[in-house]
Amino acid sequence: MNSLLHRASRWLVKIKREETIIDVRNKTSKTRTVVENFKFDLSGEKANISGVEARFVPWVHNKPGGYLRWVQDGTYLQMDSGNLKKEKMSEIANSIN
Repeated sequence: MNSLLHRASRWLVKIKREETIIDVRNKTSKTRTVVENFKFDLSGEKANISGVEARFVPWVHNKPGGYLRWVQDGTYLQMDSGNLKKEKMSEIANSIN
């Protein structure tokens, strides 16, 4: 399982994430730690979440929602919705402390 939360202090950092592969047929699982470069994606519309630069990318074909991403206190966060508008997603994101 890939984590959506990554420790990040700049736009490009090395991160560690745990990856678990589950083999249902053989009833086994294997977890490993992966070290990789993480770069914050600067595409999308600029937004402001608690004084931090964020990015919002709307869904295609004028469908409601999209995804909003930002780094808060060194943690990468991403929210997506197929129902909420950018303003409501920003309101929720601003309420996270």
